Amino acid sequence: MPPSLRHLFLPTCWAGKPTLIRSYYISKQHLHKGAVFVYRLIYLLYLTMRKFGVFSTFLFLSIVAAGAYGMLHDQVTASISPEYFTRFKFPQFHMGNPEPFRLGVAIVGFYATWWTGALIGLVLGLTGFNFPDHKTMRAALYKSLLLVSIVTILTGCCGFIYGKYIQDPSGVSWWLPDGLRDKTAFILVGNIHNFSYLGGLAGLLVGFIYLLSRKRNTVTRTGTPETNTHKTH
Repeated sequence: MPPSLRHLFLPTCWAGKPTLIRSYYISKQHLHKGAVFVYRLIYLLYLTMRKFGVFSTFLFLSIVAAGAYGMLHDQVTASISPEYFTRFKFPQFHMGNPEPFRLGVAIVGFYATWWTGALIGLVLGLTGFNFPDHKTMRAALYKSLLLVSIVTILTGCCGFIYGKYIQDPSGVSWWLPDGLRDKTAFILVGNIHNFSYLGGLAGLLVGFIYLLSRKRNTVTRTGTPETNTHKTH
């Protein structure tokens, strides 16, 4: 190539270098960038699959935990007011008068609460994807589920206290079945159930705030993934 035309096709820094050496430098640079890109892509897919496994497990456990809580919760409230189930819950779920009674109560308890577990599992589980890896995601999610359970139980207890010692049954404007034998117990159990649903929502909010706080603390201690990557070079 004539010297007068060389600068139109080749960078100044390559002037005088053989074509084979220039090709070697280009290939080495592109190969390094391509290898880093492929490695990061594979690692990202690996992390995503591990996180999705944690998410799926957490969602399943949230549904099971909510259903189990509902079954045990309703066993307690059925002892306070059996009429709440025979006159309200069983007809609500089109169950007639199931036998044995306690089995019917357990079924109602699961049906009435499993969907709250699904909601909690979805919201908190998706929030958990913000964590840098599946291990910290799993630990944070299980802690958040424990917080949800504690808040729900405590709120249900508050419902018992409110219905037992604060609320005047004569001032209740709810729909009540005709001919109740123990109206006061029916209203008390209604308060417990209502407060328990509110407790589930309050627990979800507490768990969500906990995950956001835990995520900020994790980033503060370890730095962002981009920062860590640059430090390794």
